[in-house]
Amino acid sequence: MKTMHHACNTALVSLCAVRTTCSEKRSTLVNRNLIIAGHRTSICLEPDMWDGLHEISGRENLSLHDIGTAVAMHKQANTSLTAAIRVFVMTYFRVAATEEGHNKAGHGADGSFMTLWKQRQPSNHA
Repeated sequence: MKTMHHACNTALVSLCAVRTTCSEKRSTLVNRNLIIAGHRTSICLEPDMWDGLHEISGRENLSLHDIGTAVAMHKQANTSLTAAIRVFVMTYFRVAATEEGHNKAGHGADGSFMTLWKQRQPSNHA
């Protein structure tokens, strides 16, 4: 059985280690390289976070590298870049959310969003 370990951010090495064989399922984290202030950096994020970053990139007409550099320059010193990117993506879409948008998306006590989301998510329970 061949094992591959992909190092991401040093703070997340244990979370980002990916063990794969031909028959094993791959990690839910995706490792990609970004150029942050001229230096290549490996970032591990969930596919939905990468999708969000790509959407932001298109909306703002910025490269992923530009966004990553901006996040790196404005993050707190004790925060990992990966965590700062996750917070940035969440904040970007949260700022864009409106009450009307929440209603259209089916959010709230009478909405169907949580039901649909739970159906989409894999169960971690045996």
